[in-house]
Amino acid sequence: MSKRGYTLVEIMIACALTAVFSTAVLGVMLNSRTFWDKGQNKIAEQEEARRIIDTISGDLRQALSAIPASNEIIFYKVDFAGGNNWIDYRLSSGGAGCNPNCLERRVYETGDYSVIARHVQDIFFDNNANGSMVNITVTTYSGKNFTISSEVALRNFDLGSGAAEEAGDPPAGGDF
Repeated sequence: MSKRGYTLVEIMIACALTAVFSTAVLGVMLNSRTFWDKGQNKIAEQEEARRIIDTISGDLRQALSAIPASNEIIFYKVDFAGGNNWIDYRLSSGGAGCNPNCLERRVYETGDYSVIARHVQDIFFDNNANGSMVNITVTTYSGKNFTISSEVALRNFDLGSGAAEEAGDPPAGGDF
């Protein structure tokens, strides 16, 4: 019975094959992680854009009138339980945590802006000829741009002159 071990050449070939195999597996794992991270970022960006549209749409649906101005909109929100208010959404550049811009919301009564979303590249507001519909286009940025649009009907647009008189004119130049 012969007790024969592995030769140095056999050990070196086994080590080389193990190194090649390990490098290939590591490369596949790193690529998978990169694609996973990109996918997660894209999902987060899309969720952020949809959340922005949902937030603004919820307020706009209750609006009596809306005054869009490119990347800002001012509107009078009707709340039949009380608390009617002028509301302003605007794109704010710079600031802490804003990359590149933040979307801010301000209620006339409180006067303070609050950040609704970060990583906003652009937002655009426009309304139809009679002002009963508002188009919102949001572009978020978190590595790649993602754009989503929505059209919102102002449900209280046809309330009549009584509600319009109560609303009055918007604050001058958006200054509350």
